[in-house]
Amino acid sequence: LGQATLNLRGLGPQRNLILFDGRRLPPANSQQTVDINTIPSAAIGSVEVITGGASATYGSDAVAGVVNFKLRRNFEGVELDAQQNISERGDVPSTTLSGAAGKKFSQGRGSVLVAGEYTTRSVLQPKDRPFFEFGPTSLTLPQGYYVPDGNNLPTQASINTVFAKYGTAAGSVTRTNNL
Repeated sequence: LGQATLNLRGLGPQRNLILFDGRRLPPANSQQTVDINTIPSAAIGSVEVITGGASATYGSDAVAGVVNFKLRRNFEGVELDAQQNISERGDVPSTTLSGAAGKKFSQGRGSVLVAGEYTTRSVLQPKDRPFFEFGPTSLTLPQGYYVPDGNNLPTQASINTVFAKYGTAAGSVTRTNNL
């Protein structure tokens, strides 16, 4: 929880190569995904995205593509940013504080940049929205597992329509409590 990952082309966050100034970032979990929250937004100068043919250059880590976060260069001064947001329903507030300080030295031949960011968000549970109150659900699983309560089963026609997209014959997946 609390990680921000990139998912180019919908192939999953494990299929992207995330770089910082051309260097690989370390994985944040056992799935080998990179948490981009580790890069302070105040330190980012630009972002390069390559989605076509990146695996030919970067290897199998870049099947979906490459995202290269480029550091701000020759930044001089102090920059502070504060943001506070709230959902359109007036709940789930979030606050972000970020800052950067930079200085050139040796007649402009070198520079130093120090940046940091702090973010806090309230948690939004499925039970906090009325459209999730129709039955027992477990929507926090990554598979999107859904268990209707028995009185709210989908129609056989809707089951056939959904599974036809995957080449399944009509009627071979029946209406049950588990999808």
